Amino acid sequence: MQTFASSARIWRVTSVQSGVDRKYHAGANTVLDKKVSYLRLALPSGFHTRVAVWAIQLRDQTLYFFPDRILVFEGSQVGAISYDCLSVTLGQTRFVEDDDVPSDAQVVDRTWRYVNKNGTPDRRFANNRQLPVVLYAQLNISSQSGLNIALESSNPSKAAAFKAGLDTYISGCHMVVR
Repeated sequence: MQTFASSARIWRVTSVQSGVDRKYHAGANTVLDKKVSYLRLALPSGFHTRVAVWAIQLRDQTLYFFPDRILVFEGSQVGAISYDCLSVTLGQTRFVEDDDVPSDAQVVDRTWRYVNKNGTPDRRFANNRQLPVVLYAQLNISSQSGLNIALESSNPSKAAAFKAGLDTYISGCHMVVR
Protein backbone atom coordinates (compact mmCIF):
# COMPACT_ATOMS: atom_id res chain seq x y z
CA MET A 1 0.00 0.00 0.00
CA GLN A 2 2.78 2.40 0.87
CA THR A 3 4.44 1.87 -2.51
CA PHE A 4 1.14 2.38 -4.35
CA ALA A 5 0.39 5.48 -2.25
CA SER A 6 3.65 7.01 -3.48
CA SER A 7 2.33 7.11 -7.06
CA ALA A 8 2.30 10.68 -8.31
CA ARG A 9 -1.38 10.29 -9.18
CA ILE A 10 -4.16 7.75 -8.63
CA TRP A 11 -7.59 8.20 -10.19
CA ARG A 12 -10.93 6.48 -9.93
CA VAL A 13 -12.51 5.95 -13.32
CA THR A 14 -16.10 7.11 -12.88
CA SER A 15 -17.36 6.58 -16.44
CA VAL A 16 -16.26 5.25 -19.81
CA GLN A 17 -17.65 6.51 -23.10
CA SER A 18 -16.93 4.37 -26.17
CA GLY A 19 -17.48 5.06 -29.83
CA VAL A 20 -16.60 8.76 -29.69
CA ASP A 21 -15.49 10.72 -32.74
CA ARG A 22 -11.73 10.11 -32.75
CA LYS A 23 -11.06 13.28 -34.76
CA TYR A 24 -12.10 15.48 -31.83
CA HIS A 25 -10.60 13.35 -29.05
CA ALA A 26 -6.94 13.17 -30.08
CA GLY A 27 -7.44 9.87 -31.87
CA ALA A 28 -8.87 8.08 -28.81
CA ASN A 29 -11.84 5.71 -29.30
CA THR A 30 -12.74 5.83 -25.60
CA VAL A 31 -13.12 8.83 -23.31
CA LEU A 32 -12.77 8.37 -19.54
CA ASP A 33 -14.10 10.53 -16.75
CA LYS A 34 -11.56 10.29 -13.92
CA LYS A 35 -11.44 11.80 -10.45
CA VAL A 36 -8.27 12.06 -8.37
CA SER A 37 -8.26 9.60 -5.46
CA TYR A 38 -6.14 9.53 -2.34
CA LEU A 39 -4.51 6.63 -0.53
CA ARG A 40 -3.49 7.37 3.05
CA LEU A 41 -3.32 5.99 6.57
CA ALA A 42 -6.68 6.69 8.23
CA LEU A 43 -9.40 5.26 10.43
CA PRO A 44 -13.14 5.68 10.13
CA SER A 45 -14.72 7.89 12.78
CA GLY A 46 -15.30 5.99 16.03
CA PHE A 47 -12.73 3.25 15.31
CA HIS A 48 -9.65 2.64 17.44
CA THR A 49 -6.91 0.15 16.59
CA ARG A 50 -3.20 -0.40 17.06
CA VAL A 51 -2.62 -1.49 13.47
CA ALA A 52 -2.05 0.77 10.48
CA VAL A 53 -5.14 0.99 8.29
CA TRP A 54 -4.85 2.24 4.75
CA ALA A 55 -7.80 4.00 3.14
CA ILE A 56 -8.59 4.90 -0.44
CA GLN A 57 -10.79 7.96 -0.75
CA LEU A 58 -12.88 7.52 -3.90
CA ARG A 59 -15.07 10.62 -3.77
CA ASP A 60 -18.40 8.98 -2.79
CA GLN A 61 -16.82 5.89 -1.21
CA THR A 62 -13.95 5.20 1.16
CA LEU A 63 -12.36 1.76 1.38
CA TYR A 64 -10.55 0.94 4.65
CA PHE A 65 -8.13 -1.98 4.41
CA PHE A 66 -8.33 -3.64 7.84
CA PRO A 67 -6.32 -6.83 8.50
CA ASP A 68 -9.33 -9.17 8.22
CA ARG A 69 -11.58 -7.36 5.73
CA ILE A 70 -12.21 -4.20 3.77
CA LEU A 71 -14.83 -1.84 5.13
CA VAL A 72 -16.61 0.20 2.46
CA PHE A 73 -18.19 3.46 3.62
CA GLU A 74 -20.64 5.25 1.34
CA GLY A 75 -22.58 8.03 3.01
CA SER A 76 -24.20 6.56 6.10
CA GLN A 77 -23.94 2.98 4.79
CA VAL A 78 -21.13 0.54 5.62
CA GLY A 79 -20.31 -2.78 4.01
CA ALA A 80 -17.65 -5.40 4.72
CA ILE A 81 -15.82 -7.50 2.15
CA SER A 82 -13.55 -10.41 2.97
CA TYR A 83 -10.21 -10.39 1.15
CA ASP A 84 -10.80 -13.88 -0.24
CA CYS A 85 -13.92 -12.56 -2.01
CA LEU A 86 -11.94 -9.96 -3.96
CA SER A 87 -10.94 -10.13 -7.58
CA VAL A 88 -8.03 -7.86 -8.53
CA THR A 89 -6.92 -7.40 -12.13
CA LEU A 90 -4.14 -5.25 -13.50
CA GLY A 91 -3.49 -4.00 -17.00
CA GLN A 92 -1.85 -1.11 -18.78
CA THR A 93 -3.37 1.53 -21.01
CA ARG A 94 -2.12 4.27 -23.26
CA PHE A 95 -3.82 7.51 -22.31
CA VAL A 96 -3.83 10.81 -24.20
CA GLU A 97 -3.08 13.27 -21.40
CA ASP A 98 -4.70 16.68 -21.73
CA ASP A 99 -3.65 17.74 -18.20
CA ASP A 100 -0.19 17.93 -16.65
CA VAL A 101 1.77 14.69 -16.96
CA PRO A 102 2.44 13.20 -13.49
CA SER A 103 6.12 13.17 -12.53
CA ASP A 104 6.37 9.35 -12.50
CA ALA A 105 4.41 8.71 -15.73
CA GLN A 106 6.12 7.37 -18.84
CA VAL A 107 5.42 9.27 -22.07
CA VAL A 108 5.32 6.66 -24.86
CA ASP A 109 4.09 8.71 -27.82
CA ARG A 110 2.60 12.01 -28.93
CA THR A 111 -0.56 12.89 -30.85
CA TRP A 112 -2.50 16.00 -31.83
CA ARG A 113 -5.53 17.46 -30.05
CA TYR A 114 -7.41 17.32 -33.38
CA VAL A 115 -6.15 14.52 -35.57
CA ASN A 116 -6.89 13.21 -39.07
CA LYS A 117 -7.55 9.50 -39.62
CA ASN A 118 -3.97 9.03 -40.81
CA GLY A 119 -2.55 10.54 -37.59
CA THR A 120 -1.54 13.90 -39.01
CA PRO A 121 -2.71 17.15 -37.39
CA ASP A 122 -6.01 18.59 -38.59
CA ARG A 123 -4.92 21.95 -40.00
CA ARG A 124 -8.45 23.42 -39.74
CA PHE A 125 -7.79 24.11 -36.05
CA ALA A 126 -5.43 27.03 -35.32
CA ASN A 127 -4.44 26.00 -31.77
CA ASN A 128 -3.99 22.31 -32.47
CA ARG A 129 -1.32 21.41 -29.94
CA GLN A 130 0.52 18.15 -29.47
CA LEU A 131 -0.50 16.00 -26.52
CA PRO A 132 1.56 13.33 -24.76
CA VAL A 133 0.42 9.71 -24.78
CA VAL A 134 1.34 8.15 -21.44
CA LEU A 135 1.38 4.61 -20.10
CA TYR A 136 -0.87 4.18 -17.06
CA ALA A 137 -1.84 1.17 -14.97
CA GLN A 138 -5.47 0.04 -14.87
CA LEU A 139 -6.40 -1.67 -11.62
CA ASN A 140 -9.84 -3.22 -11.11
CA ILE A 141 -11.02 -4.33 -7.68
CA SER A 142 -14.33 -6.18 -7.59
CA SER A 143 -16.33 -8.66 -5.56
CA GLN A 144 -19.40 -10.79 -6.14
CA SER A 145 -21.23 -8.67 -3.56
CA GLY A 146 -21.17 -5.68 -5.90
CA LEU A 147 -17.92 -3.80 -5.30
CA ASN A 148 -16.58 -2.60 -8.65
CA ILE A 149 -13.76 -0.08 -8.48
CA ALA A 150 -11.72 0.93 -11.53
CA LEU A 151 -8.49 2.78 -10.74
CA GLU A 152 -5.72 4.22 -12.87
CA SER A 153 -2.23 4.92 -11.62
CA SER A 154 0.46 7.08 -13.14
CA ASN A 155 3.07 4.44 -12.27
CA PRO A 156 2.40 0.88 -13.54
CA SER A 157 5.20 -0.68 -11.45
CA LYS A 158 3.78 0.75 -8.20
CA ALA A 159 0.31 -0.51 -9.12
CA ALA A 160 1.83 -3.93 -9.87
CA ALA A 161 3.50 -3.96 -6.43
CA PHE A 162 0.11 -3.17 -4.84
CA LYS A 163 -1.60 -5.99 -6.76
CA ALA A 164 1.19 -8.45 -5.92
CA GLY A 165 0.97 -7.56 -2.24
CA LEU A 166 -2.81 -7.85 -2.26
CA ASP A 167 -2.62 -11.20 -4.10
CA THR A 168 -0.15 -12.51 -1.52
CA TYR A 169 -2.36 -11.30 1.31
CA ILE A 170 -5.48 -12.83 -0.29
CA SER A 171 -3.75 -16.19 -0.82
CA GLY A 172 -2.73 -16.12 2.87
CA CYS A 173 -6.41 -15.79 3.80
CA HIS A 174 -6.98 -19.30 2.37
CA MET A 175 -4.34 -20.91 4.59
CA VAL A 176 -5.55 -23.02 7.49
CA VAL A 177 -3.68 -22.60 10.77
CA ARG A 178 -3.39 -25.76 12.92
